[in-house]
Amino acid sequence: MKRDRLLALIGVVWLLVMFPPAGHALDLNLRDVLGLYTGHQVDNKGQYYAYAGATLPLTGTELSFEPFIDVFVARQKYIIKDGVGNLLPAHLNVYTAALGVTKTFDRFSLSLSAGPALQSYTEKYSYQDQGQTVFGETSAKELGYTVSSYASYTIPNNRFELIASYSSQQGVYFGRTRWKHTVYKKPEWYGMEVNPGVEFVAVGNDRFQAYSTGLVFEMKWKRFGILLRGGYQNTTAFQ
Repeated sequence: MKRDRLLALIGVVWLLVMFPPAGHALDLNLRDVLGLYTGHQVDNKGQYYAYAGATLPLTGTELSFEPFIDVFVARQKYIIKDGVGNLLPAHLNVYTAALGVTKTFDRFSLSLSAGPALQSYTEKYSYQDQGQTVFGETSAKELGYTVSSYASYTIPNNRFELIASYSSQQGVYFGRTRWKHTVYKKPEWYGMEVNPGVEFVAVGNDRFQAYSTGLVFEMKWKRFGILLRGGYQNTTAFQ
């Protein structure tokens, strides 16, 4: 079966956080701990994925792990193939608020989170009526939940990352593995680092699946970073 290869490009910008020392009371100094991130991906078929979020670690709890709150919003345009065989656009909006915990073991870090999620989507469809193709549109809002996990392992000049998540609405899964290698450091330039790498991503449900692989290029400083991504994507809509 022939698969169309889609060129995908993403730019991700986020605010890196600096954690203060743990105290005897809950520390909510937003200037020091609030992390902001946003990103956008587009391919040559007009599909895109845009998102933004904020993470607030609850430091100073004197616990053996670090709790955090994460708020996330996203909008996605994707192509689906209906029963007639037409390729039609669909849009998905996602809003989540999750509570999670992070535990660090020397070079290994693990985060788990879960929370309610609201999704709204619009899909176009078509059907045959007396030899004519009739087009329509359906939309709905669904309230459910999302669970996600993040793991990282760091050795000198190398970082391995794994993300996996699941949303109950429409059974959407997401997974990503990424390796980054530090090729340049300039501590006197606000802790500047240059980290190229590679990644593999899978996303979809029982109706739509997409798989991509490619290169990443990251530049980061103490509180700010940017990551560019490009590669190939296969999606079942174009098979």
